[in-house]
This record gives sequence, structure tokens and C-alpha cells, in this order.
Amino acid sequence: MRRLAVTLVFFANGALFASVLPHLPTIKERAGLDDPALGAVVAAASVGALIAGPVAGRVTRGFGAGPVVATCILIYCAVLWLPAELPSAAGLAAVFALFGILDAIMDVALNTMALAVQRSRNRPMINGFHAWWSIGAVSAGAAAAACTSIGVSVTMMLAVSGAVLAAGTIALLPAIWRQTGVSEHAAPVDPRPRRRLGWLALLGTVALLVAFAEDVPSTWSAVYVRDELDAGPGLAAGAYLAFVAAMTVARLLNDRLIERFGTTPVVRTQAALLVAALAGAALSTHPATAIAAFALAGAGVSALYPTVLTAAGTVAQLAYVTWVERIGFLLAPVLVGAVAGWADLRAGILLGALAGVALIVLSARLIKGRTVAACCG
Repeated sequence: MRRLAVTLVFFANGALFASVLPHLPTIKERAGLDDPALGAVVAAASVGALIAGPVAGRVTRGFGAGPVVATCILIYCAVLWLPAELPSAAGLAAVFALFGILDAIMDVALNTMALAVQRSRNRPMINGFHAWWSIGAVSAGAAAAACTSIGVSVTMMLAVSGAVLAAGTIALLPAIWRQTGVSEHAAPVDPRPRRRLGWLALLGTVALLVAFAEDVPSTWSAVYVRDELDAGPGLAAGAYLAFVAAMTVARLLNDRLIERFGTTPVVRTQAALLVAALAGAALSTHPATAIAAFALAGAGVSALYPTVLTAAGTVAQLAYVTWVERIGFLLAPVLVGAVAGWADLRAGILLGALAGVALIVLSARLIKGRTVAACCG
């Protein structure tokens, strides 16, 4: 029951914001927004997350991981329909900021729950939980597309999505509420200040690089296939789908691979695959080749973020890692876009490959710097 409860909250966390994203064109039209205004509304979610990030660890420690996750999910479900009805940019920005705050707090709490389950079972499990986050996001997107095709209103779709996710949460509420998360002393850090600062710098650098490496194919794969390789919209969308699908499948397999071969060989091999895949995508001259390369990039990046979270180990460091990663997701599109404007998007894609090269080296140091869990080293 404990594992099922954690799986559910990961699924719900992936599905919640993904339920809204496919409806942004309709939300934009209903509120009378132009492109810059819509961009500002969506960016409000990132601003809310960055504001909440520094206190997410304290909230999780103060109230417990299970109660925090359950409360955040139920609040999120209760307000999920609002973007479909609010008529102003200010109101939408406020709701999206609330989404970001809830997501940032949940991010820390649900990952500390996952690490607690992993340690109690004495075997790698966190990749599988993150796979269910991806499954939740893909399922929500598919449901939105299906409902839109048969004419269901956005308000109705979001209200039903919120009700279904809330019902699942309430059904497992006792099991979720009992989750305490990892102990703050579960993964002690070298008490010497200089060593401790060095460890935090390494942890933050790897988290930033992972965010950058993941964001390049996530944000730019469809744009690259369409603009640089002259593919149609449907084929271009397939590039992103291939990336997400491969990452999900790989995460379902990664825990077994880590259990058999160890964390360091799996992570370094996948980082090398990421480098080769993004370099291959940048050199591709045909859409099918690029799509295949982006799929390999999804497999290559799949174990990196769960490994950083496992290395963090404590609630405080989980909060630090998730906050730094969100900064990475904000900076990566800006940097890649700037390089694409100066040269071309192929050069921007290669930046992701360079991040992968750094990760091959630094991920080994990260894993060596701390035992990534008794079962995962």
C-alpha cells in the first residue's frame, strides 16, 4: 500500500499541470491575451515555484511529507478548472503562480517519500516513481486531446480531471498521510565547512546541468525538426513524443539496471548516450533520423535527475536541488534561443551535448562523494 500511495502521488503530480497545458490556446482566446501576455501568465508558474522553493523543505519537515503532498494535490484539484473561466491576465497569472507554489512544495515532499520507500525496501525504486510522473503527464495530454476532439468544454475537462485525481487521492488518503519521508540525518554530510560547501556546489552544478540537458530536447526537439529539417507539424510533434516516451520506458527499466550493474556505470553510460544522441540530432539531415536521435536522448537523460535526488538524500538538500533545477529550466531556453539566433538551432542543440559531456565526469564524482543509498551504489 505504501508503494501504491507514492506511485499515485507521482502520477497525480505529472497529470495536474499537464491537464492545463493542452488548453492554453483556448485559455488565451477566451481571456483575449496576445502572445507576450500568455507568456507572462505561464511564467508566473515558474515565479511561484522559485518563491516557494526555499521554504518547501521547511514545510515538508514541519508538517510531514504525506500530509503536505495530499493537501497540495487536493488544493490543486479544487482550483484546476479556474484557468478555463478567468477572463483576465492578472487572474490567470495568480492561479498559475499558485500552481507553481503547489508544485514546488509537492516536488520536495513526494521525492522525500520516494527515497524513504527506496531505503525501506533496500533497492533502487526512484526511477520507477518518476516514470509514473511521466505516465501521468502523457495520460493527461492524451485525455485532453481526446476530449477536445469530441467537443467537451475546457471547463468540464479540467473539472473532471481534478475530480478524478482528487478521488484517487482521497481513496488512498490514509496511506498517503502516513508517509513521513526520509530522515534529515539519513545521508550525513561531511561536517567540515569547506567540504560541505564543495559538496553543495557539486550537487547544484550537476542539478543545473541535468536541467539544461533535459530541457534542450524537451523544449526544442519539435521546433528543430520543423524549422531546420522542414518537417510538417504532425511529424515535428512526434519528436517531443519520442523523447518523452523513451524517457518513460527507460525509467521503468532503470531501477533494475542499477540494481544489476550499479549506479555509476548506468548513469555514465546514459550520459554518453545523451551526448551521442544530441550530437546526432544536430548533424541530422532527415526528420526521421532526428526523431530517432531525440528518442535516444530521452533514454540517455532518464536516470540523471533521479540520481541527483538520491544523492541529495535529505529534505534540505532535496529542496536545494529542486530549486536549482527550476533555475536551470528557466535559463536553458533563453541560452539555447540566444545561440540559435547568433548561429543556428543546430548549435543550440549541441549545447545539450556539451552538458552531457560534463555530466559524464561530474556524475561519477557525485556518486562517489556520497553513497547513493545502500542498495544503489
